[in-house]
Amino acid sequence: MKHALRTLIKPKTLIPLVLAVALIAALLSFSDLKKVGAIMASFHRIDLLYYLLLMIGYEVVRGVQWRYTMVVLGVKAPMRTEIFAYVLSEVTKILPIGNYFQNYVLQQSRGVDFGLTSSATTLVVIEEVAISLTGVVILGLGAWTTWLRPLILVGVAVFALCVWLFARFHHSTGRPDWVTRRRWLNNVADELVRFREGAKNLMTPRSLAITLALSAVYQVLAGAALFVVVRALGDQSVSFTQALAVYLFSLAFSLIFPLPIDFGVIEVSGLGAFLAVGVSRNTALGAVFANRILSILSSIVIAAMVVAFLRSEIRPLFTHMRSGKDVNKDANKDANGQSKQDHQDQQEPRDEDDSAHDQRPDQRRDESSQRDSQPQASSG
Repeated sequence: MKHALRTLIKPKTLIPLVLAVALIAALLSFSDLKKVGAIMASFHRIDLLYYLLLMIGYEVVRGVQWRYTMVVLGVKAPMRTEIFAYVLSEVTKILPIGNYFQNYVLQQSRGVDFGLTSSATTLVVIEEVAISLTGVVILGLGAWTTWLRPLILVGVAVFALCVWLFARFHHSTGRPDWVTRRRWLNNVADELVRFREGAKNLMTPRSLAITLALSAVYQVLAGAALFVVVRALGDQSVSFTQALAVYLFSLAFSLIFPLPIDFGVIEVSGLGAFLAVGVSRNTALGAVFANRILSILSSIVIAAMVVAFLRSEIRPLFTHMRSGKDVNKDANKDANGQSKQDHQDQQEPRDEDDSAHDQRPDQRRDESSQRDSQPQASSG
């Protein structure tokens, strides 16, 4: 409990959560809460089934993409373990750096290298940004189209130029001394090396084509789920392409915005996008909140069913974590024992020197007494 509280109050966790709560509070103050609640309460029950089916399709396609990247990387973990790690990360992805929880689970349960598999997670995020921005450029976004489309095209061109310049003029000269002198920095550098190896394997035309196609499919399914939400709330004027454009814009904005959590960011950007296509303020706010709540609940339901089916994967995860802790404890004990032995070895010569130093006054007294006795004997 204390460890969890210490983790929660760390700045890297607390600051994003505070900002997310502030964004949600700003949204709530922007509209009439009674009207928003009434709109959300009017959600048609049959549409819940449609939404769940779309989210199941969304999760299946994302799972196929995850499994394919693991095959390309040559990961030797069982497919059951990979699926188990994936469904857990779908629940935690709203948390800071929650997208990488699947990589952590694979490392803890099967010892799969974190740096290697995190290259796949990072590639998927970059592809989501690319697909969503392309969709917004093609579909437009209501009144924002006139300035948003050129902004995206110019921004992508500048980003591509920066990447090309970095790749063209950056030359690695090995690890600097300030890295080699620190063990944890050396570990990070090792993970980055394996990350680059994994990225190189994934950056092939065939791999990119397959992962991009799968990314486009599940984003369309997510946009369709948002369309169901808007229609279920009673707004029949929104078209499917408009709802899809709203989803793509909010997704791209949340991934580009420099905050390690999408909670609040998606809602703010989604609200603005809905207003741009002509949706009323209260309906737009009800739609983004209903979509967030339903997406979290559906992820939990799907994950619970999969984990119940793959419950045999729970034991290897905690067994490996405990064994890892035992190894670390043994290593620390050995290190402490070695340091104590070294300290004792250093102390022994000092003790000998001290004892010799203590004996020197006695020797000097004996020598002086002998010299004093010699004259007396001769005079006698």
